[in-house]
Amino acid sequence: ADKAWPHCARRHDCVPRRGIFAHPRTKPAGHADQSNRLFGSDRIMEKVIETRLGSQQITTEKIVHFPRGLIGFESEHEFTLLQMRDDLPFLMLQSTTTPNVGLLVTDPYTFYPEYLIEIGDAEQKILQVTDREQLTVLVTLFVPPNKPEETVMNLTGPILINHVLKIGLQVPQVDGKLPAQMLIKR
Repeated sequence: ADKAWPHCARRHDCVPRRGIFAHPRTKPAGHADQSNRLFGSDRIMEKVIETRLGSQQITTEKIVHFPRGLIGFESEHEFTLLQMRDDLPFLMLQSTTTPNVGLLVTDPYTFYPEYLIEIGDAEQKILQVTDREQLTVLVTLFVPPNKPEETVMNLTGPILINHVLKIGLQVPQVDGKLPAQMLIKR
């Protein structure tokens, strides 16, 4: 039942759980405007949303639908990624309807290239994924007050985004193989 994607060059890079595999993708060159890298830069309709950082103008194509919401925010279904600073590899996963709901996220492979996740058949179906290249993997960050050097990634609750169809899903990793958190080392 387990099989690698046809383009999966090295079997040991892939971690199967029923139907789909996820493994590190190539890191982007630089970190400048990752939100455009993830969703393209075409502009059809623009929308102003309120955030903790003030009003932000976004294109409606950059809105990602989370059918299940996110853990702790199950009633929030529409999010967008906002670039906070061009010189940092961090984004804000911001609710488009609730200004106070925004999570600091990053590409985990920037800091932990060996990060492997498992995705089941049900998650694959929700995300409508046919190829691993359709997925963007993000993890949430925790920055202790006044101690940015102690910033940690939450590795057990990755957020997967089908950047082609703009569908997102948080996929808890419950097998205990990963540390719950990992310190970011720059």
